[in-house]
Amino acid sequence: MPLLAMLTDFGYRDQYVGVMKAVIYSIAPAARVIDLGHDVPPQDLLSGAYLLDASHDYLPHGAVIVAVVDPGVGTNRRAICAKIDGRFYIAPDNGLLGLLLARAKLEQLVNLDNTSFHLSKKSSTFHGRDIFSPCGAHLCAGVELAALGQEIEASSLVSLPELSATRQGDTLTGQLLHVDHFGNLITTIPASMLSDMLDRAHPTFTLGEHTLPFVSTFAEVPEGALLAYIGSSGRLEIAARDADASALLGLPRDARLSIRCER
Repeated sequence: MPLLAMLTDFGYRDQYVGVMKAVIYSIAPAARVIDLGHDVPPQDLLSGAYLLDASHDYLPHGAVIVAVVDPGVGTNRRAICAKIDGRFYIAPDNGLLGLLLARAKLEQLVNLDNTSFHLSKKSSTFHGRDIFSPCGAHLCAGVELAALGQEIEASSLVSLPELSATRQGDTLTGQLLHVDHFGNLITTIPASMLSDMLDRAHPTFTLGEHTLPFVSTFAEVPEGALLAYIGSSGRLEIAARDADASALLGLPRDARLSIRCER
């Protein structure tokens, strides 16, 4: 049976995640369920989109991913399933799949409008339980994607706001994409945009009044010092050794960044 992976902004304090898993197991008792995470900041589509994109390449083909960051729950926003590079992503149509769709192959896309595969009683506030989890479980149990609803065009999907990453000379501009559990700041700036900068001896970046040495490991700077590095997702990240860079810099979640590489 395919792997079923879950990503939500529900946290663990309440019953939401546990109930979603109970629904999955009631439909597909042999399902193999894992958590990608449930601590996406509430309603933060950009952070959720980053986490899905960063996880995609490590999920096996055939995996079903139930992703719920859904500020529009109960409105006329669609519930969709997108088959992307052989994996099945069940999500609200609100841009949550945007980063992934920008780089990966979309193979099939349906509106999850066949109510035969939903729970019989639906609330207006918990579609993770009533629509997304049941549809994911039915896919794991062998139901064909086409049975879950009508095919729709990719051009009809809701998009994320445009994400910026540009370079002019030695100045990089981008925005904050995600703040991880450690307070590390993941930006929209890809490693490829600054590859020649990293060829310089001891490159150093400036962000406002802060100087950030570029390093490969946190241990290369003193405790508490800020640093820049290429993170595991291939983007420029900012951190502080054994400290919370987000708290030190006080940047809002969607902050625009201007970072200069000093010669």
